Amino acid sequence: MRYSMYSGLLAALAIAACTSARIEDRTTTSFYVEAKSAPACGMSDKEYMDRASAIEVIKRGGDRFVYLDSESVSRSNVVPMGGYISYQTETKRIGTVQMLGSDQPAPAHALSARRILGPEWEAVVAEGLGPTCM
Repeated sequence: MRYSMYSGLLAALAIAACTSARIEDRTTTSFYVEAKSAPACGMSDKEYMDRASAIEVIKRGGDRFVYLDSESVSRSNVVPMGGYISYQTETKRIGTVQMLGSDQPAPAHALSARRILGPEWEAVVAEGLGPTCM
């Protein structure tokens, strides 16, 4: 009984801390993005950052964008839980996104927001990313 109670609690904590994204304005055509993801979520921090950035670019009226800078940081924590020890890993990717105007030539590494989100991009933008662990 004790094991299943703590297992359920750990699973709930893992889902609650699974993914999140924070966006901060830099200029009218650029923004800072911070995306956190745990490996158990099924989506890498890079993929989650791309999707969060794509949604923000479309909301701002654009489609193509580049990362001016980007880095990934991983952190592991030991979480004691009533006689059990759990290890929690969090990966965070941060970077600055620059939107490209339709009149600008796109560099080879430019990304398309609509292509990243797929054919149902309008629904994804309307709904947001939501939880990725369920």
